[in-house]
Amino acid sequence: MKLKFAIVILMSALTFIAEATNITAQASINISKSSYVRTYHLIQTTQGLSSEIAVSGPQSITTNVTALNMGSVVNPGIAWFKNLSSSYSIEIGTGTNGEFRPFLNLSTGQVCFVWLSTNAITAKSIGGSATLDYFIQSR
Repeated sequence: MKLKFAIVILMSALTFIAEATNITAQASINISKSSYVRTYHLIQTTQGLSSEIAVSGPQSITTNVTALNMGSVVNPGIAWFKNLSSSYSIEIGTGTNGEFRPFLNLSTGQVCFVWLSTNAITAKSIGGSATLDYFIQSR
């Protein structure tokens, strides 16, 4: 009986360790205007985590395309972005000034999380200097 109990505890500990190696993202979106009401619950827990490397901001963003500091992150997983500016929107994308391709546009104060498939993230402000806070976790 003691052996079965020990095996169950060991299996529970291994399950916890296995679950701790995943990236989990959760969000809720609630929209309400007059009779138009929508609620969405977004949960994804299937992304494996093989690296403990992450990088975070804040970083100053100008009207010129600026590469985000990726530190040692080479295989990005989930990213969280927040526009700290009170005046200007920030576009986040890939490419340089001639080939910039935005995939996000954050108005003042907006927050977003997204799964990344590139480590060449760039950003630019629309109208003047702004500050982008961010966190990017390796997969």
